[in-house]
Amino acid sequence: MAELYARVKPDSLPPPEAPGATLPMVSLAPEPGRINLQEDLPGLGSLPDRQELQLLIDRANVGYHKLELVISHAGLAVAAPEDWASLAYQRASPEVRYQLARSVLQFHTGLLVALTACDHQVGLAYGLGRAVADLSTRPRADNQASLTDDLRSGRVRIIVGWLGELHTVLPAHSAGAVMGSITQWQQWAASPTWNGVPLDWDAHGNDVVGALAEQGKRWRLLLTGQIAALDQLSPEGYVQAAGYMVGRIREILQRLLAQYWPWVTVITLVMVAGVVGSLLLLHSPGTKGLGVAISVFGWLGVTGRSVSGELQRTVGRVEQSLWDAELDLAAAWATTMLPDADADRELHEAQAPRSPFGQAASRRPTRRRRPPGHP
Repeated sequence: MAELYARVKPDSLPPPEAPGATLPMVSLAPEPGRINLQEDLPGLGSLPDRQELQLLIDRANVGYHKLELVISHAGLAVAAPEDWASLAYQRASPEVRYQLARSVLQFHTGLLVALTACDHQVGLAYGLGRAVADLSTRPRADNQASLTDDLRSGRVRIIVGWLGELHTVLPAHSAGAVMGSITQWQQWAASPTWNGVPLDWDAHGNDVVGALAEQGKRWRLLLTGQIAALDQLSPEGYVQAAGYMVGRIREILQRLLAQYWPWVTVITLVMVAGVVGSLLLLHSPGTKGLGVAISVFGWLGVTGRSVSGELQRTVGRVEQSLWDAELDLAAAWATTMLPDADADRELHEAQAPRSPFGQAASRRPTRRRRPPGHP
């Protein structure tokens, strides 16, 4: 399409004078008015407001038709809106805007109730999408409280809880990535900064609201599987995740030793006593002592293998869980685009070991300078 437009585009972009009559070889639908041509074909970000609204309506209709089968199989029905497109073209009228908003509100309510009745997880997912969209689109540039109020702990806690409940049915690592990303936004909003200094909302409110709206689109793409969470990671991100997993394992082992040190001490003493006793029995003149020693060694070997096998299986499960958790955090870090690129972000990770290898894996914030309005 871009090549075709470049080939047919005239040298002069403003429209010429309209012909007195329809050209005989041209068959076009009636146009609302002659428009100025553009240098290049527009992208989604530069669509006219009318076409952008039509895109939202079409996407809502497509989403409804995908869910219609789920609703009908449950014996329920939700009437599909048929007047949105016609109302949208006349929304300059206050009454038409009211009727359009009323229709959207009623359709949403009916859809939420029907989906929740059909399948709790589907209804919860629909509610989660609505909550995430509100979180990223409701703040206003003329009111800083609209940002901080929406990112208050209560609302974020509910969204995080829903993400935790749905994480097994959402795309891999998407729930964890969005959890961590929303948490970083909440931490930033508690004490917002811009280029390392306290935020001047009057000067940068528009940029912050725009950055949050773009972040919301990224959250939606992750949760709907349109982009994969781990695709955001660089090779360095995997190295950092591995370093922090080692730090997490070390932290767990330290806690286990601190909690169960009496048992560890007793078991160690028993093992040492068994080995020492076996060596003493080996030097005894009686064959009975040799049999006892062999029995002790056999008991220690069988027990050791049993414990070792069970321990390996347990550690394998724990390691996979820890690795998945660290990948979630790494994906959250990679997908979050705060207004202040230099903001300190903490996700409560266990520190990587402070060895030369561990220090190489330590995570450091990436300083990314972005022009205002382009997060």
